[in-house]
Amino acid sequence: MQFSNDQISRLREVLSIPDFMEAWLDRFYSDEEISLVLLVAEKPLKIDEIAANWSGAEHDRQPNQLQNFLDRSCRRGIVGRCEDGRFQPVDFHERFDNWALFEGWKDLPDEVRSKLNAWELADYCRGHADQVQTLKNGGSRDPSLTWPEYVLLPEAEALIDKADHILPVALQLSHDDGALPPGFVYLHPVYQSPQCRLGNFQIPRQANR
Repeated sequence: MQFSNDQISRLREVLSIPDFMEAWLDRFYSDEEISLVLLVAEKPLKIDEIAANWSGAEHDRQPNQLQNFLDRSCRRGIVGRCEDGRFQPVDFHERFDNWALFEGWKDLPDEVRSKLNAWELADYCRGHADQVQTLKNGGSRDPSLTWPEYVLLPEAEALIDKADHILPVALQLSHDDGALPPGFVYLHPVYQSPQCRLGNFQIPRQANR
């Protein structure tokens, strides 16, 4: 499917896609996903409204098939589901996060990946700028907000080495799940090693790359 320059410009505007990514859009969105975003760009739509207004579909749009496609699009960070069940676009940050973790991080040249990382980092810094300024001004932490904290690689390894118990935990664990008792540390099960304690160092070492 061929999209006009106006349609691609509209897609980039709706999803806040940086200019340098236009040549690589096919790594992130299928033609049907682009059509879906353009369809819900003006206003969120329910599934029956999407079915009624969908033109040029590549396969039969039975309700269950369309629902599966929309569910998959939500999982991939293409669209989001509103509380009332309608679907709307989500910005490129969400798509990039999903793609970088689970899909084609190595599909792009090094220089493009570097630009993407810099773009994402700049947005992250802007998003936390007010919180940083609050702390600089002597203010207290708002418990309703996420306050990221980081440690250096040797510090992370020291925490793991010092722990008496290592608990497997899902990636979706929130910061509200409670404090750990002394001597405990959380580690995602994919990095657990029953044979060797050194296997537990993989997660901070890989994250540090």
